[in-house]
Amino acid sequence: METLEAVRALVTVETVTSLTSIENADFIAIAKVRGWNLVVKKDEVEVGDKVVYFEIDSHLPLADPRFAFLEPRGAKTFNGVHGHVLKSAKMRGVYSQGLAIPATLFPELETLADGEELAAVLGVTKYEEPIPDEMAGKATGAFPTRFAPKTGAERVQNLTDVFADLRADYDWIATEKIDGESTTFINHDGTLRVAGRGWEYAAPASPAEATTPWKIAAEYDILKRLPQGYTVQGELYGAGVLAKNTLKEPGKKFLAFNVLRDGVFVPRSEWPTAIEEIGTPILELELPATVEEALAQVEGMKSVLNPAVMAEGIVWHNTAGARIPELQGRTGMKAINNRWLVKHS
Repeated sequence: METLEAVRALVTVETVTSLTSIENADFIAIAKVRGWNLVVKKDEVEVGDKVVYFEIDSHLPLADPRFAFLEPRGAKTFNGVHGHVLKSAKMRGVYSQGLAIPATLFPELETLADGEELAAVLGVTKYEEPIPDEMAGKATGAFPTRFAPKTGAERVQNLTDVFADLRADYDWIATEKIDGESTTFINHDGTLRVAGRGWEYAAPASPAEATTPWKIAAEYDILKRLPQGYTVQGELYGAGVLAKNTLKEPGKKFLAFNVLRDGVFVPRSEWPTAIEEIGTPILELELPATVEEALAQVEGMKSVLNPAVMAEGIVWHNTAGARIPELQGRTGMKAINNRWLVKHS
């Protein structure tokens, strides 16, 4: 059966479209790659050069000498591989989001087969934070993509070439990007199924043995809220859910951001009332005209859930619930607050 999952390309070959000097910096500059700003050595690349671009959250194997220079900046073992995780950084007052290395250093490009992923060839994977003990229930299998794709939204910086068309072709609503643990609830023929970001959780033998997602399902009475054949996806957040409870929520809560019926996305205006009651708050904002304006809109923005802290950003959802090819078949895109990223990376 066809799955609904879209795959994020962590490593791509790109072109440097501009170089900008940094005040009081003699050896580094800002390179523009797609919609991303990257700090690079001044003599390393020129406008028009081809580079291999690694997105943030990429886990780069430090055994590869091309990545070894990153080890002093931090190393983490992930899936048995000693590597460095790319995070947003701020240098000389400039945000740098990802890594660009001259394409000439990658002979693998000459032998890359059609359809072969460069990330896989280089041993680069997307880093996922370890799940807290209380979230780690026994898995019954992989994430059930028969009912819904794994959650995720394309970053606006990757959409510079199509952003204007997306804005013109679709209507958009904004919701706050919640920093939490992605959780999916499925009403499969009257039986509740629960999944995390990458796998499905086994049902507990008793309430006392329930992990947090199952406890939340019971607390929110999810099975009664969700009609048969429906799936709801959202963020589980609060104390004990993630190591960094960035929203400073003392309890544990769930907010929905996607609803599907028989694997098809349901427009927000058609959500079941009982799910809309626990939906992520809609923000009274208009989608800006450009990627740069969309990023400026979220810079330093406060959370509507807790105005005392910064929000992670905004997720823009098309109101029709259409799966958009330019968004890798997803229905939304996100603009992340750079100040939040630097503070919580």
